[in-house]
Amino acid sequence: MLDHASDRFAVADPIPWNDPRRHRRTLPQERGDRPGPGLAPSLRAARPAKAPPHSGQRPDSVRGPRQFGRAVNRPRGLQDLLDTVGLPPALRTELLHRMAAPWRSYHGLQHLAVLWGRHRRYGRTGPMQRKRVARLIAAAILFHDAILVPGATDNEARSAAFWRRMARRLRSFTAAEVAWVAETIQATADHLNTPVPHGERGAARLWLLDLDLTPIGEEATVFDRNGRGLRAEARHLDDAAFAEMQRAFLDRIREAPRMLRHARLRAAFEARARANIGRELQRPLPKR
Repeated sequence: MLDHASDRFAVADPIPWNDPRRHRRTLPQERGDRPGPGLAPSLRAARPAKAPPHSGQRPDSVRGPRQFGRAVNRPRGLQDLLDTVGLPPALRTELLHRMAAPWRSYHGLQHLAVLWGRHRRYGRTGPMQRKRVARLIAAAILFHDAILVPGATDNEARSAAFWRRMARRLRSFTAAEVAWVAETIQATADHLNTPVPHGERGAARLWLLDLDLTPIGEEATVFDRNGRGLRAEARHLDDAAFAEMQRAFLDRIREAPRMLRHARLRAAFEARARANIGRELQRPLPKR
């Protein structure tokens, strides 16, 4: 399950909230974040199901802000992530619109919610539990896939630059904190080999890099769904080229003595990750 541009993985439901079938039309392409010629979903999607009525507080998983005349469904836990970073309403809406693009088969809001949920579950000890550090991790999660151009090799650098531009509108982040988030986003281009500084913020960066690799350790059926979603995003590649790139990445990951450096994440995900990798590498390659 390789994103050809950045070795990144994601998780989704059997029919993800951002599957094109849930939307009546695709979104207008965003400058600096477009799938390229011929990559927009070609299916004419069915009318989305009517949301259930609600009273009082709105569940995260039901409705979000309106986007080009429709509502954006939010995965559960996303609201907590947004609140932790403290985005102002205009910036929050802009980011949600970007991440909700229907062609983002897996690198969308669900992926962000999954990573944040795992931080909440496993990051209860050490520096990750401190409010200020958790806020930095939340910002890195929220913006690390802000720019996703299939086939591009600089998505992480451009996502980091996007974060820096948006951070100018956030008064509560210091210059050093803005820089840490940007550098951490860029580090996701190579999870295992990026140099990590010492100290609390170095440990937090390593934690974020490990979180972003945990979807390799999903149950086999989820791992396979993730692979299909990533394949759908990489429409510029044929099946054989995608499979070869995926194999190269997974083989490199398998050779690492420790795929996940933090003990709690390693205990929860690494054994399944190695089993998934072994199974994937045994699949026959598609014919060209």
